[in-house]
Amino acid sequence: FGPWFPGDFAHKGFGLVFMLQHLYITSRGIWGLTTGIMAGIVAIFIIFGQIVSSTGGAEAFFSFAMKLSAKKTGGPAKVAVIGSSLFGMLSGSAAANSAIVGGFTIPMMKRVGYKPEFAAATEAVAGTGGQIMPPIMGAGAFIIAQRLSIPYLNVAIAAFIPAVIYFIGVFSTIHFRSLKKDLRGLKDSEMPDIKKSLSFSNVMHLVVPTFVLIYFIVKGYTVARAGIFAIILAFVLYILKDIKKEKIKMRLMGILNALMKAGKGLVLIALLGGCADIIIGMISLTGLGVKLSSAIYSLSGGHLILALFFTMVVSIILGMGLPTTASYILASSVTVPALMEFNLLPLSAHIFILYFAAISAFTPPVCAAVYITSGIANSNWLKTGFVAVEMGIAAFIIPFIFMYSNELLMIGTWHSILVVTSTAILGTILLAGGLMGNIFINIGTISRIVFIICGIMIMIPGYITTLVGIFIAGLFYLYNLRKSKMLERTAEIN
Repeated sequence: FGPWFPGDFAHKGFGLVFMLQHLYITSRGIWGLTTGIMAGIVAIFIIFGQIVSSTGGAEAFFSFAMKLSAKKTGGPAKVAVIGSSLFGMLSGSAAANSAIVGGFTIPMMKRVGYKPEFAAATEAVAGTGGQIMPPIMGAGAFIIAQRLSIPYLNVAIAAFIPAVIYFIGVFSTIHFRSLKKDLRGLKDSEMPDIKKSLSFSNVMHLVVPTFVLIYFIVKGYTVARAGIFAIILAFVLYILKDIKKEKIKMRLMGILNALMKAGKGLVLIALLGGCADIIIGMISLTGLGVKLSSAIYSLSGGHLILALFFTMVVSIILGMGLPTTASYILASSVTVPALMEFNLLPLSAHIFILYFAAISAFTPPVCAAVYITSGIANSNWLKTGFVAVEMGIAAFIIPFIFMYSNELLMIGTWHSILVVTSTAILGTILLAGGLMGNIFINIGTISRIVFIICGIMIMIPGYITTLVGIFIAGLFYLYNLRKSKMLERTAEIN
């Protein structure tokens, strides 16, 4: 139908036979890069994740998170953040994180006083972050490494600081919200028995294979080979846990069940890879990618900030209802050429797109992770979506910062990396406090607006904006602290 499209979007048109040949016989269709990565790398990590989970690793994850934060202020919500950031290494899927961890944490959050919308939003945002958290990220990170012909380790290192800031923002939001609403942690009587889950064998089945995986990646082995070594080790450790004949037989059945679950996951990623490559092949064949890229550059008028904004919008729209990997593949195919016109670092451009492809999972109106957690929490999905955006607001800002300041991607001198990271963290905390109306003390409407503005100023690279933001935020914090103490003294006298 190409000849009937309007203006620049028209093309000469292609017959059905030609299109089928192009998609099936050439490497620009079903048998393209995405399918190859899914089969050669991602499949290995799906198998690895299922084996580690089935041998006690998932229990150890949740139990570790429970032990670390369940009894503290807003404990169940913090368990969701820690658990999702860790479990994301095994699943690499926002939907899977939200469903598995949320089924455990959302009821706990509601029990200690969180509103259903906030409980559901917390898990949606935390579950989404798991797939951008090194050392084992989602499939999108492996595709970045293959497309740029760089080691996966380089992608993981570059993504580390932004991911940490992302979770600091979510964690701060939860903490300040809990302080404002006086939400307690779990009591001893409400704590599940986690001793068995944190047994030595369970922890070893989680830690040792993961350590071996990271070790071989750092040593320069291919990600696929490192994954194979980790799978073999996880298998051996589980079988040798107890060498009694009946126990070994039971564990072999457990491994078989884990492989069956992995097989179901492999079917899904095969469909994902094949369909993504079909779309990419047709975008290439019709020239649509080049046309959209040119449109983005033209609309930006040569201004980087506008080009980044349009790229963000395209990434979020293409991510509506799609898994992060598919969203990233489509968005990068269309927008990367436009960003390269600004002579940007290719790695930063790809991670920028990956971020917005990921957070489309909790951005309304189509937000897959929110649909899942809202179902668990029995909350209004639209309200949950807007609360999720409020909680994950740092994720909308951090990518813009590392596009202007590569220090957040660990590129630069150590002291410049330290300064930029520290200011980004401080700004994220102030932003979270302003949005929640509490920065260790309750603050009024005007102070909330000031802290939000100051947080953004501090996060923006540049000494002047940072120092002015810190100075104003410091003055307002001291003012609110003095006001809070006066109110406490008045209450004591009365």
